[in-house]
This record gives sequence, C-alpha cells and structure tokens, in this order.
Amino acid sequence: MCWLLKYFLRIKVYNLLIINQNILKMKPLDSCLRKIFLIFLIVILHDSHVFAQCASNVSNGTNLVKNYDFSGGFKDWTHDANYVEFTPCGSSCYSVPGRIYAGDKSTDFNSAFNMSAGVPIPDHTGTADNMMLMVDGICNPGVKLWQQNNIPIVPNTNYYFTVWITTLTATTPRGTLAFDINGANQPTTVTSVGAVGNWTKYTTTWYSGLTPPPTISISIENTTTTGCNSAVDFAIDDISFTPGCDFGTAGPIPNLGPDRTICGTGGSITLTPNFNAATQARPDVQYSWSFNGAAVPGKTGFGSTFYSLTATAPGTYAVCVDSAGSCVKSDVIVISNTYTIDLGPDIVLCSPASATLDAVYTGPGVTYQWYKEQNGTAGWQQADTIPGAKSKTYFANAAGLYRVEVTDPICGMKFDEINLTTNAATPNDGYYCPASKGGTGTANLSVSGPGKYKWWSAATAGTVLGKGATYTATGLTSPPTTHTYYVQDTTTFKTTAGPPAVGNGFIENGSVNAGGDEGLLIFNSLEDIVIDTITVLVNNYYCPTPGASNDNVIIEIRNSSGVHLPGSPVSVTKPCTFANNGGLPAPQMKVPLNIAVPKGTGYQMKLATGSGSSIVFFGNGTGASGAPPSPRLYNYPTSYGGVVEMVSNNPKSFNVYNKPDAFPGYFDWKITKGLNCDRVPVRATELCILPVEFLSVSAKGVKDAVQINWSTAWEVNSNVFIIQRSDDGLSFKDIGTEGAGGNTTSVTNYSFIDKKPGSSVAYYRIIEVDNDGSQTVSKIVAVNFENLFFAVYPNPAKDVLHIESQVEENQELVVSIQNSFGNIVYQNSGADLKSGDGLSVDVSGFPGGLYFVMIDSGNIQKIYKVVIE
Repeated sequence: MCWLLKYFLRIKVYNLLIINQNILKMKPLDSCLRKIFLIFLIVILHDSHVFAQCASNVSNGTNLVKNYDFSGGFKDWTHDANYVEFTPCGSSCYSVPGRIYAGDKSTDFNSAFNMSAGVPIPDHTGTADNMMLMVDGICNPGVKLWQQNNIPIVPNTNYYFTVWITTLTATTPRGTLAFDINGANQPTTVTSVGAVGNWTKYTTTWYSGLTPPPTISISIENTTTTGCNSAVDFAIDDISFTPGCDFGTAGPIPNLGPDRTICGTGGSITLTPNFNAATQARPDVQYSWSFNGAAVPGKTGFGSTFYSLTATAPGTYAVCVDSAGSCVKSDVIVISNTYTIDLGPDIVLCSPASATLDAVYTGPGVTYQWYKEQNGTAGWQQADTIPGAKSKTYFANAAGLYRVEVTDPICGMKFDEINLTTNAATPNDGYYCPASKGGTGTANLSVSGPGKYKWWSAATAGTVLGKGATYTATGLTSPPTTHTYYVQDTTTFKTTAGPPAVGNGFIENGSVNAGGDEGLLIFNSLEDIVIDTITVLVNNYYCPTPGASNDNVIIEIRNSSGVHLPGSPVSVTKPCTFANNGGLPAPQMKVPLNIAVPKGTGYQMKLATGSGSSIVFFGNGTGASGAPPSPRLYNYPTSYGGVVEMVSNNPKSFNVYNKPDAFPGYFDWKITKGLNCDRVPVRATELCILPVEFLSVSAKGVKDAVQINWSTAWEVNSNVFIIQRSDDGLSFKDIGTEGAGGNTTSVTNYSFIDKKPGSSVAYYRIIEVDNDGSQTVSKIVAVNFENLFFAVYPNPAKDVLHIESQVEENQELVVSIQNSFGNIVYQNSGADLKSGDGLSVDVSGFPGGLYFVMIDSGNIQKIYKVVIE
C-alpha cells in the first residue's frame, strides 16, 4: 500500500478532506496505511493556501436520522394514525392490514413471515438486536409510514436519503413506497422486490438550494393501491438522511493551469478555473479566491461575477469551488516575477552559413538590445552595441560572441550569450542611408581573411556580381530597409580517401571480374567532391605476352537510383607487364576519373561490364583451404576525413572463404574539394542619423500623480514631444505634449505630470515629431502603483504600524484599517503621510489576524494587507 504515499505527496489539486463517522468507525489500518493517512492529513492541513480557504460543513457524512436501525423501537419518529402499532400476543395474535411492528422477530408479527418454518427473517444489518420495522400494508396512498421532523439543513448541500426494504411474504402484489422531503415526493419509487429476506437498497439525492429553511421534515409514505388484504407485507431498516459532498454530482473541478510568471504579461494575469461557458453561467457555483493564504476581499461569491481574478503581484493564488452541494474543489497556482533568456547551444556556421538568433521571450513593453564582442575589448563595452539591433531576433552571419539584453518593464533585465564559430567566409555587413533621406544609397560590404571570393545576387544560382574581398552596393532605396547579397569562398584543395593500395594489412582473396556483383562498392559523399583518380590492382591472367594491350579497365559510378553520373563510365587501357602466369603482387594502376559527386548517399562504384579485365579484391574469412583467418578485417561503414564513407560491398556474391568484410579493391582516392559551405549572406541595412537621440526615459510618483522625465543627447529639427500612456503596453493614447528643442547638440531634460494615472500598472512612452512629420519613439517604461506612493510597515506588525508617503509633497488623505470581517477599526480623515514623518498607529490592542489598510487620496485608492500578531 505504500505506493499510495508517492501519489499523495505528488497531489497538486486537493479535494476537500471530509472526516466523517465512516472514517472514525474504520477498522484499524495496517502500519503503512496509517502513516500514509497521517502524512496526507499533515500535507492538507499544512497547505494553508488551499485548505484554510475551503471550509466544509461539520455535519458532512453524519446520518441525521435518529433511531435509524429501529434499535430503539418506536422512539424518535412518528407515523400516520392509519397505522397501528402492533403488540405481540401469542400464536393466536397476528398482523392485519394497517399494523406496524418495530421488533426483532418477524414470526411474532405473523407466523407466516419467515424464511422457513419457524425461522424468523433477519434484519438488514444482521446485528444482535435484529430490530427492523415490519408493515402489514394498507392500500391508502399518501399515508406516512415513517416520519422525522426538525432535520437541520444547510445551504448548497446534497443530502442522501436511503432505506433498505425486503418482502415478508412471497405473495404478490408487493408494497410500494415513496420518499417525501419537505412535503414533496421524490422521483424514486421504493418496492419490496425479490425473495423473502432479500434486502434491497433505495436512494434519492436531494439538493438543499441556496436559501433552504433551517429545518425540514422527511418521511416515507405508502403508494400501494391494491392487494393489501392478501399481500403487501414488507419490512424496512437502516434509514439514513446524510448530508455531504460525496453524494450527487462530482461538481466542476478547477484547473488554474501550470505555474506562470507575471513577466511578459504587462503586469497582470487573469486567472480562471477553466470552466466551460455553461458552468461559468451557473448561479449556484460559488468561488472563493485567496492570495498567499489570505482571502481576497470581494472575491468570494456565487456566479460568473466571481469566476476570474486578476493577479498583479507574484505569490501563491488559490481558488475554491463549490456547486450544488458537490465536494469543494480547489487548485493552486504560483505566480513568479522571474524569467529566463536562452539563445540555445553554440553554433558552427557553414551549412547553413547564417543563423537567426532568437531571444524567444516577449511581452508588452519588452525591449531588446543585441551586442557582438569586438576584438581587443575586455568585457562588454558600448562599442560592442550592434546599431539598430533592437528586435527579438537577430540575423547573424559572422563568427563571434553575441549577447542579447532583454528588459521587461515589470521584471527587469536578463541576458544570454552565444558563441558562433564558422567554417565559411567571415562577412562584414554594411549600412546605408537612402537618397530620399539625405544619404547616398551606398553600402560597403566586405569579407575578412584570405580566400578566393565571389559575390552573388542570390543564395543559389543567381548572378555573379563581383570577385574579391570587397563589394560596393549602390542605388539602395527603402523599403525594404535591408538588402541581402551573398559571398562564397571558392578556394579548393586536395585530399585522399579510402585505404592505401599497399601496406593495408589485407589478405588478397581473389579477383573481381568485369560486370560481377562482387565488384560493387556502396559509398556516401559527405560533401560536394570531385573524384580525380583511384588506384586498382590489376590481374594479368589474360595477357598473352608481356607488353600487349588486349583489354581495358572500365570504372563506372552511378547514383542511388542507378543512373550514371556525368563522365561515367571511364575506360583505361590495361597494360600487360607480366607473363601469363598470374604472378603476384599485382601491379598498381591509377585510373583517372574526374567525376563530380554531389553530397549524397547510396552511390555505386563498380567494374563495368564488357571488359575482360579483373582487379584484385581483399578481405578474409575462415581462410582458403583451411588457412587461418586474416588478422585484419575491413569494417563497414568507414569514413575518411569526413569526405567519403564506405558503406558496404555486395556480400551475397562472396563465397564462404571471402566474407562480407572484403573490400572490392578501389584504393587511394584522390579528391578535390572546396570549403563546401553555403554562400554567406551579407546585408546592407538602412541606418540614418535620427533627428533625436533619447538618453533616458523614467517615471516616478509625485503626490497623487506620476512624473515622466526624459532627456535627449541631441535634436535635429525637432518640433514637439507627445507623451503617451497605455494600460496593456500595446495600445497607447496621447495624454499631453511638450515643446521640443529644435536643433541642439547638448543634453536637454524634459518633464511631464500625469495627473490621472491608472490604478494598477501604466506604461509610458515619448514620441518626438520632427518638422517634416517624421517620428522617433522612445523606449517604454512601466509604473506599478503597488508601492509607488505609500509604504506600510512592519508586516507582520505587533505594537505600532507605520504608514508613510513615498513622495516628497505633503498629502492629506483618508486612512482607515478594516479587519477581516469588514469592520472599520481605525480611521483618520486628515492624515499627513509626508515621507519621514508619516502616520504611526497603535495596534497593540488589535486582535491578531489579517487587516486591510486603505488609503484614499481622492484620485488614487490603495489597499495593503497586513498581519497583526
């Protein structure tokens, strides 16, 4: 059972734990389960963020029926006068229609009511008292057989009405009954079906509603209409009327989703339990929201008004949901104020020869700045700033160490770095200003390092624009603001692939005949290459005389589809240098191929059909004629210099002595290759001197307003500054203007007062409008009003609570303190909270608990939560 421990400790969604009489009556648990149960209790009770907010009714699970098993006879319940209580009086006294008997022996009620001759019918629970209520039915519908009054009721709760019934005689018809709750018949029909002594359970579920009466009556009444003189004899037992969320529908289960960060959201997150539209519209669903274990004021109630909560601060949020008496469900979400930036692993540029770096993180008001470390500088300097690189992504086409700094207006700045190395050309981007904006429309582009460079108009194909390390792009206009060109290093060099023809440790096993499958070699080209030559060892068995030339060596190369590559096959005359005795070692012969092989897989090299020549192949097996195996095997696949990979031969064609690790004999490949990197993009980006250079933008609280400050490094033909405000960091509106400096090369400072700031988070930016109508936009700054204007401390407080203004101006405000019950326990209608003086409130006499400090300046209203010990 200890597997349950892992399950309990991993639970995130806590259902309400209901401790009822059923749990208290459980048989002793084994030691492991007892430990699990105790740990589960500790976890739930310790999690004050959830459990403290999800109160349950103490009567949950308690049977409200008194004398439910009739062990007390006719005590604590009543019945209609149409029923007469029966008193046993011997064998000559037995029941008639309308008699009821709360007793322990069915044969005392009627000798015919038995399991077999002389054997009474047992009660439902099989307890020693054997008490039950026996009925000789009457055909009078609506007569109450059993009733209990003054049942206490609580709102929004399910009640489970249960009765067990058995027939006392096999004679039909059987008795039929109905549940009655608060004067209304329930849809469930109770019938004494089955054999004598076969107890059947009937139940109905009743929902109390939102405004029930404080107490009700419950009853079981007759619905039988025929057969009462000869049948309709039954017994009932173990009646229960039990409140509790375990009965009825499960109810909606809230899901606040995974933990989140407030960063990148603009300062607020709307939390919901994620219910469908129908559930959201239900008026009987109650929501209770909490923050860091304390109830959120005004966020507990029924219906869609309380369905969501706006989170504006990091912490732990919880919601409790109760509907139509179902179990109270809850969920928790942790909102943090942190975020990370990850540019991913370092990159080697070649194919592709460029990379788009992505900061990934985004959100309202988020800004970016990219840097590239310059040679000879220590650490990150201003000179490392990449001009104009202020987007979430940056196109990198050159090696170097890059850095991005991401600034969130709520959560501050984060950065990450990535190192790019390259096997391709190293380009140097350029900048231009189009003639329409006073520039020349010219950009100087270049490539660093030695090489043979070609400039192209496109990444593939295209037109050659020039050669050399530099290229000047002219006539550039915008849009587009970026023009891309491509450069490639066309330098080539020689390399060798394949095993050497001699000194390779292989054993010569035989020869490959022209057109034979044993001459097939499958290989992959890992780069674009040209196979200049290969070396083969030729056999001489067919040379009639030395010096004769009676045959050719023909080599073919096909692609994976069996199609000849351009230049294939190649035929070379085979010289006869030995007599016709097959002397060994076989002579080496270099076969010039000059065949271009594009990067790819599954190429086929083979000795072509139509030639009478043969070449030596090497390998090993068990050894011919019982000779020992070769000490050297050829392993497939084998790669050479990252250029060629030998994949396999054709093992089906090799006999028992020549295993599939044989090599068909194409040695010492001479290859020409280039750098084999893609063409490198080089960009010319529009960059003109701005009419205004913003040095700084900031905002701070002043009295009941916000002061926005900004400064410029220079201004050219500047006309006016427009101050804008936004509630979400996306949609801005004008809130004022300030005149600009016109033309100046010195630092100029500006200020503006926003007298009607928002109540939570506001975003500000400045737009400079030039004389010709062009605009320059500043960065966005955010103001979070949570701690902008006032400070309330200490928290928790014990003796004195201090309330101060965070701004310099004198302020007279209304300060009040409210307890968790909504009662005002302190109020000051003319408080002066000037910073440094403030207001000190004696709270030593306040009962411990959660309080709300409310400050009203007329324009700004703030509420602070404080715990008083």
